[in-house]
Amino acid sequence: MARTMRDRLFGKYAMEGTVTVAEQVTSAMRRIRLETSQPVAFPYTPGQPVRIQLKDPLSVLGLLRPADTLRTYTIWDLDPARTAIELRIHLYDGDGIGLTWARAARPRNRVTFW
Repeated sequence: MARTMRDRLFGKYAMEGTVTVAEQVTSAMRRIRLETSQPVAFPYTPGQPVRIQLKDPLSVLGLLRPADTLRTYTIWDLDPARTAIELRIHLYDGDGIGLTWARAARPRNRVTFW
């Protein structure tokens, strides 16, 4: 598979996943499960973070406002086959891009992460 410019600049472990579960766990926490077609490529240690790409970092907006392209979340669980990660996202008051994504995430949405 040819490596994209994004992969060369932002991480050799970049992967595409699909949201398969997006549900409220509590009034202030959301569960989001991302599944991939191949095992997660990065080494994993419990409690480690994952970067979720919310906007294209190589777009004009991404170049002008790089802080608005990515958010970091702690991996809640990595399934034994390494083809799915689960996140738990705290929904505090506000309207930041991470909160907006977490609230709007629905099954079948595509997500890039590393």
